[in-house]
Amino acid sequence: MVIHFAAITHVDESYTDRVGTIQDNVISTTTLLESIMNRNYKGVKRLVHISTDEVYGDSFDDSTPKTEDSLPNPTNPYAASKAACEMIIRSYWHSYKLPYVMVRMNNVYGPRQAGTKLIPKFTKLALEGKPYPLMGDGLHTREASPPSFVPIPDRPYHDRRYYIDFSKIKKAMGWQCTTPFDEGLMKTIDYYVKNSKHEMVTSRLHG
Repeated sequence: MVIHFAAITHVDESYTDRVGTIQDNVISTTTLLESIMNRNYKGVKRLVHISTDEVYGDSFDDSTPKTEDSLPNPTNPYAASKAACEMIIRSYWHSYKLPYVMVRMNNVYGPRQAGTKLIPKFTKLALEGKPYPLMGDGLHTREASPPSFVPIPDRPYHDRRYYIDFSKIKKAMGWQCTTPFDEGLMKTIDYYVKNSKHEMVTSRLHG
């Protein structure tokens, strides 16, 4: 089995380096496929490609969640590059019967998460007593109202919501979330509070 995680995943960077993002994601995926093909791919039981829910585009006005049968509608260069990777992998299935599974994941979080992601970034700002950066008008869906924001330049386009139906994996595999969000959030924040001096929690706010 081959599990393909490798990708440029920062949406902001995909706006400032569109060509680089598309080249890195699409060419690296194609190179991996060719490597599998050149090493007796019939011995590969399955390629697991880690994609993204962003291939569906904005779900802000949707009343029902997206399923695997929903049409892709990417709205930024990163999402478009991942959708392109999916299409290329599908073509290898149709042409060469290379078995694959596509995983369109939501954003994940937890201890040891990359310091450029939202929770470690905001934890660092809170420890430094700095306001949180806010893109756009602040109408993106969230669970609670944040305390203090400072406006920063918005992206050319910003999805407000990703709404995914995960009932299939619950029915087929008995999967269920074992860590409540509040508990997971506290574990993540505690990790960065304790390790703030050792973690490189720095990133660009935008651009």
